[in-house]
Amino acid sequence: MREVTDQDAGQSVRLSRGELLVITLRENPTTGYRWKVEANGEPFCRLTRDNFEPGLALGAEGTHAWRFRAARLGATRIRLTLQRPWKPAARPARSFVLRVRVSPTPTLP
Repeated sequence: MREVTDQDAGQSVRLSRGELLVITLRENPTTGYRWKVEANGEPFCRLTRDNFEPGLALGAEGTHAWRFRAARLGATRIRLTLQRPWKPAARPARSFVLRVRVSPTPTLP
């Protein structure tokens, strides 16, 4: 399993076919901004889970996590944008892009 966070934005990762990729980003939905999957890496990666864990206090920042399974050999990218759902045409507040290469051989740690 490979885990990445907002510090890995703009980077590249190499996965073996079948390997799990977890992207975890901070999010505070009470501000109106939520992460949206713009490019999910299909058909090379498959989104298998999308989950938000709230912070400990009411209105506190929490974490949003997505799980992707490396499904097919090849190269792709995953793109997430932080924006208000009711303003889809507005420029996103932030974006997260990760380039992914799925290979047939296991990756070294």
